[in-house]
Order: sequence, then structure tokens, then C-alpha cells
Amino acid sequence: MTTEDHPRYIFDHEDRAVSDLVSALRRPILRAIVRAFGAQVQELEDAASACISDRLLDVAVGAQLDAWGAVVAASSSSPSNTARIAARTWVRPSWG
Repeated sequence: MTTEDHPRYIFDHEDRAVSDLVSALRRPILRAIVRAFGAQVQELEDAASACISDRLLDVAVGAQLDAWGAVVAASSSSPSNTARIAARTWVRPSWG
């Protein structure tokens, strides 16, 4: 049996994988696929960020402000944003 009968030993799988990936991403179709996935992930990030930021006490309006008001038993339709004021006085000291 000679050395030609055995498969060649590959010692650099990690480097080859990275090289193959970089080469594959040069192909326009794969770049388009990666960009499409990236765009969808960005839409999810934007929506999640908006969900969080729209509910912050200082910018909440409507239903979001009502939710804060429910925590402190005040209504957003109260004069001078009573719900926002009440929530600030109830929530902020708790953070400290």
C-alpha cells in the first residue's frame, strides 16, 4: 500500500472554510440572499426598538400612557397629564 492509496490529510479546515465563505460571498446571488436576510433582521430590530421606545414614560401617549396610568391608577385624559406625573413620582424613586 502506498501513500497514494490514502486520502490526503487536511490540516487547515478552519482556514479553508473561511476562504470558501469569502469566495462564495463574492458571487452576486449569495450577496443578494445575505442582504435580503439582513434587511428582514433590520425590520425586526426597528420594530422591537419602536415597541420599547414608544412605551418609555417620557414619550408615551394614548394606550401606552394609559398603561402607565393603570400602574398608578390615573388616567391620561386627566388634566395636565396626571398619569405621566403620577407615574414619574411612583416609578423614578423605585429606580434609585
